[in-house]
Amino acid sequence: MKRKFLSANQKEGAFFFESRPLQPMVRPDRLARMPPLRVAMWSGPRNISTAMLRAWGNRADTAVVDEPLYAFYLQATGKDHPGAVEITATGETDWRKVVASLTNAALAEKPIFYQKQMTHHLLPEIERGWLTSLTNCFLIRDPADVIVSYLKKNDDPT
Repeated sequence: MKRKFLSANQKEGAFFFESRPLQPMVRPDRLARMPPLRVAMWSGPRNISTAMLRAWGNRADTAVVDEPLYAFYLQATGKDHPGAVEITATGETDWRKVVASLTNAALAEKPIFYQKQMTHHLLPEIERGWLTSLTNCFLIRDPADVIVSYLKKNDDPT
């Protein structure tokens, strides 16, 4: 059974809908030859970034990574975050190696590579040239909503 979609057309002041089969955007035989799409979704705290990561992770054509610069960030800043010792012990703390894993075509196992990134993990010492090889997107939320959400999770935000 072919999936269909409805498209709206205007004719004589009224809208009508037509139904037609969905066409793939790229033929499957060409998809295998295409370089992977690397989506870097940049976010701040208390946003919908985890929900987006889970949504992209449910796609069969997408590999995901969650905050790949986090171990580096924790080691470089010495921040006392929950699980920091385990994260820095098991995660990659050399930002150059992290960047190589995020941009190396040989490592791409699926046509889409979704990266949940946190803007504050991009410390000044990290070279920025690699960012041009990604499709960079930004999650932006009303600051008032961020503060309310943050206060629900943290009794002492200072």
